[in-house]
Amino acid sequence: LFASIDIEAQNKKAVAEMDYTAGEADCKAGIYDEWYRFKRNDDGLAYNLGWMHANRTVKNVKSKVSFIDYDISLLE
Repeated sequence: LFASIDIEAQNKKAVAEMDYTAGEADCKAGIYDEWYRFKRNDDGLAYNLGWMHANRTVKNVKSKVSFIDYDISLLE
């Protein structure tokens, strides 16, 4: 039981690290991908944290960011 819990925790950590990195890269590219908000268990928190961290130096403003919409009807 503890081994499976440990593996699940490691998997969640790995996904969060990938999402954080994706958020940083997207911020530097001037895009924001809403997919992470709807398709991740953390509601996109790791992606957002990475995006915000990178934006401290990039200084994107909302008017210059391309938002990639996610069709939430696909969740049904």
